Amino acid sequence: MKKLLLKELLLIVTLGMLHYSGVAQVEKYLDKVTLKNGSVLWGITELQNDQLMVHITPEHTLSVPIAEVVTLKKQKLNPQYYLKKVPGTYYQVNWGITLGKSHTENPTETTFNASLAAGYRFTTALAVGMGTGIFYYPQIRTVPWYVEVQGDLLKGRITPSYFLRTGWGWSTDRNQGGLVADTKSGYYLEPGVGLRWYAGKYSWILKVGYLRQHSETVYEPLDFGNGNIVSNVETRTFERTTISLGLIF
Repeated sequence: MKKLLLKELLLIVTLGMLHYSGVAQVEKYLDKVTLKNGSVLWGITELQNDQLMVHITPEHTLSVPIAEVVTLKKQKLNPQYYLKKVPGTYYQVNWGITLGKSHTENPTETTFNASLAAGYRFTTALAVGMGTGIFYYPQIRTVPWYVEVQGDLLKGRITPSYFLRTGWGWSTDRNQGGLVADTKSGYYLEPGVGLRWYAGKYSWILKVGYLRQHSETVYEPLDFGNGNIVSNVETRTFERTTISLGLIF
């Protein structure tokens, strides 16, 4: 009985110290709770009467009798706890460059792109979302609307990842003296890999992908007289490497 009371007293003191010194550092550490049956729980602990409340996730809390607790230790946080809300929604912002060839003028010119996406994360290895963006090219701007699949390949604070985006793009041409009659959209495809780093409540991802986009520009017909009318359609297929930095929250 005395050993049990002593253990409970030590737990209460430990919890008090954790609360006193760790409230502001709750995002840097987790409590490791070891039970008599050998189970180990990770979370944020809170004492309520003779029960130890272990907040496993913001939405999941377990109640454990103090008599079943063997040890309670404060250890450094596994970043997955706060940053990988599985399942849960995610939002992503990307900025990047495209470089390589395109079947148009200035084939090796470096251009810029940006995108926004939102989706749902089923597991750490699988998330599905939708997004849009803008790609700048020498003579044209494309705005793709796409579906994306992405996920982490390993578990850890720094992990390789994969992504695949596919959809359809809306295009607008830089009107050259009023000669452009129409700009037709085309498919958009971008698979790739990345390196994801979890920091704070957010994560950063550096991605490298292969981009393939298609568009057509229809110019005003040229009338040379005598019924000789010439129509001109310029087809552009962009095959480029993309390098981008993304913020996920």
